Amino acid sequence: MTAPTRCATLMALIAVTACSGMSRSASGSRGPLPESDAGGPARWQRQSVPSTSSCRSVSAVSALVAWAGCSAGRVFRTVDGGATWTADTVPGAARLDFRGIKAFDANTAVIASAGPAEQGQARIYRTVDGGKHWSLTWSDTTRGVFLDGLAFWDARHGFTFSDPVGGRLVILTTDDGGSSWARTPPAGIPPVLPGEAAFAASNTQLTVQGSSNAWIATGGGAEARVFRSTDRGRTWSVSSSGLPGGASAGLFGIAFADARHGLAVGGDYAIARGPTDHALRTSDGGVTWTGAGLQSPDGVSTGLVFVPNSSPPTFVAVGAHGTAITRDFGATWVFGDTLTYWGVGFAGPTGWAAGPRGRVAKYLGTPK
Repeated sequence: MTAPTRCATLMALIAVTACSGMSRSASGSRGPLPESDAGGPARWQRQSVPSTSSCRSVSAVSALVAWAGCSAGRVFRTVDGGATWTADTVPGAARLDFRGIKAFDANTAVIASAGPAEQGQARIYRTVDGGKHWSLTWSDTTRGVFLDGLAFWDARHGFTFSDPVGGRLVILTTDDGGSSWARTPPAGIPPVLPGEAAFAASNTQLTVQGSSNAWIATGGGAEARVFRSTDRGRTWSVSSSGLPGGASAGLFGIAFADARHGLAVGGDYAIARGPTDHALRTSDGGVTWTGAGLQSPDGVSTGLVFVPNSSPPTFVAVGAHGTAITRDFGATWVFGDTLTYWGVGFAGPTGWAAGPRGRVAKYLGTPK
C-alpha cells in the first residue's frame, strides 16, 4: 500500500469512527461530567482531560498510572488514578499522531508516531522524567515506512513495525527499553500479499505474550492474516485467518491469554456497524483461526485487549459504537456503553480507554 493510499485510508477511518461517536455524545462540550457514560456492565467513568486531541493508543500501568498517545503531538498522563490528567505536547512533534505507546511507570514511556516517513512522521521518542523531556530515539524518511504501533515484553525488550517496504513488513526491535532500535533482516519475514498492511487504529493490531511471543494482525489484502514470532521479532511466520480482507477490511485487534489461546477482531471500517464485524479465536498460538461464535462484536471491533490475570480469560473490545466484554473467547459478548473509543488498556482489573476529542474513560470494577 503506497503512502498516499495509506493516508487516505487512515483519514477515512478517522472520519467514519469520529462521526459515529459524535452522534452519541456532545461535540466538544466540557461541561459537568456524568459519573458514568452508560449503564450496564461496562462502567466507564469519563475523565476530565485538558485537551481535545484524539487518542488511539493507551498504556495502562496500574490503577493509578496510565498514558495515552494522541494527535497533535500530545501525550496524556495520569498518576493519581484519573483525578488529574496532563496533556503535554512533545517538542517539535505538533504534526505527529502518536498511535503507539508503552509506559513502564509514572516516569518512563516510549511513543511511536504513525504517518508517512517521507513527510517526517515516522519517529520514536522516549522519556524518563514523566514527559518533561523527550529523546528522539529513531526516525526514518524512507518512502513507504509507516509505523503502526509498538509493544514490549518487559522494560527492555520490545518491537515496532511498519507497513511493507519492498514487499515485506519493516520490523524494528529494541533491547534497551527503546533507547535504540535495530531492523529485523527482511529475509526472516514472509512476503506480504498485494495491498496487505496493518491498520494503525488502536495499537492493538500487535501484541506480545510471555518473554518472546509476538503477533501482528493485518488487512488490506485479499485476506486478513496473522504474523507470529517466537523469538522477540527476529524471525516470523504467517497464517491465514480465513477472514476476507480489502482496502478497508481486515483484522484490527488481537490479544492472547497465554501462548496458545487468543482472540482477534476485525471487519470493514467503511461499515461502522453491521455484518462485517467478526471475532476469531485460536488455540494453537495463532497457526489456525476459527469463528468465535454466532454473536459478533457489533460495532466494537477497532481495539481489543486481554484483562491480565482474569479467570476465566476476559477480553474487552472497543470501537465506533462503544465497548463489549467477552469471557468465552468471543462466543458471546456483553455490551456496555455506546461512546466511541479507539485505544484500550488494562492493568489488572483497572481499565482505561481513549477516543476522539480528548475522550478518556476509566473502568470501574472487574469486567464481568
